[in-house]
Amino acid sequence: MSGAEHPLHRILVEAAAGRPPAPDGSITVVPPMDGPVDAVCSFPAHNVLAIDLPREELLAQLDPKDLGAPMNASFLAWVAGRWEMAYEVDPSARDRGMGRALAAVAPSLVPDGEPLFAQASPGNAASVRSLVAAGYPPIGGECLFERTA
Repeated sequence: MSGAEHPLHRILVEAAAGRPPAPDGSITVVPPMDGPVDAVCSFPAHNVLAIDLPREELLAQLDPKDLGAPMNASFLAWVAGRWEMAYEVDPSARDRGMGRALAAVAPSLVPDGEPLFAQASPGNAASVRSLVAAGYPPIGGECLFERTA
């Protein structure tokens, strides 16, 4: 199926036009896209999975009460063996570059050549700034994973 015909493409076009999926807490599972990637897209209170696995298997890995479950590191690692870092800076230690330092050293903890991902809520400007300063380019709310099989 061509990119423009794929259900994920239609969902993204609708979202860009101001009509995102209903914020009803649901998870939409669509077929995988042509090409070598799977996708997990997160919208307010709605997630879309374009992954080459059975719907039942995907949903069994997710807590239906957790609206952010498809973007949690444990699910992303189960889908694609993804390495992800996270950190929390104590309020008394903030504004001293600690977040940037933690983010900068994190790649040394994963195997050579493996990509390392970090997530920050777009509203958490301090975390976004620290990740960008440490060399993590913003890629948005969509996670793409190379299929290996």
